[in-house]
Amino acid sequence: MAFPAQEEITGPQPAPRLGIQLVTPEPAEPAISPQSKSDGFSWIVGALILVFAVVCVRIRRNSRYFALMLNDLTEVRERHNAFDDTLRETSFLWLLNLLWCGCAGVLLYVAVSRSGGAVHAAQIGICIGVAVVYTLFLTMAYGVVGSVFTSGARASEWVKGYLSSQALGAMVLFPAALLALCMPQWSTAMVVLGAIVYFLAKLLFIYKGFCIFFSQTASLVLFLYYLCSLEIVPVVLACSGAIYLCRPA
Repeated sequence: MAFPAQEEITGPQPAPRLGIQLVTPEPAEPAISPQSKSDGFSWIVGALILVFAVVCVRIRRNSRYFALMLNDLTEVRERHNAFDDTLRETSFLWLLNLLWCGCAGVLLYVAVSRSGGAVHAAQIGICIGVAVVYTLFLTMAYGVVGSVFTSGARASEWVKGYLSSQALGAMVLFPAALLALCMPQWSTAMVVLGAIVYFLAKLLFIYKGFCIFFSQTASLVLFLYYLCSLEIVPVVLACSGAIYLCRPA
């Protein structure tokens, strides 16, 4: 018994056709800038600008502040002039150091953060806190060490030189910190600039300390101990602490 061919039962199969299928794509999510990922970003920028504005108002009232701070950083004087050690100058010096802590904290965060471009206000606050602790610790340490190895007047002059070094550096760190936050593509360059400013100010301050304490060859050993204990270890501890505290959860 003969069976019909397969084509006679099912019929001829249509030839495959090639074509393009048009599909409406799903709407893409809007790109979120790194700054918008943090609710505290605007507060940090606003606080830095506010402190800088207060500094500008103070400078307008007395433009001699910067000249006095430069003298405190570069000169070793037995006697201060009539404009030194006033309440206004001291408050202005600490105001600039507050600005330095904020800007240095921002640059430290940019240097150690591994957030992939997102800005985390809490971590910036931690780094600013590290900068504040670093400044307060060194201020007290310089005062104690200076009082032990020299006179109280020389120790006070040494501490003032340290605060002046950071105060002068704050004027450069301020625009660098803002650019590092607002222009992520420039963040690496701004961190490098901040590091250069920091080390230049440190070199001037170390030179002043050398002029104050170095009186004989035996003082060189004590000076090397000072470099290790007060100029190297605190920086390493501050950076290590910031890296540890800002590590991903």
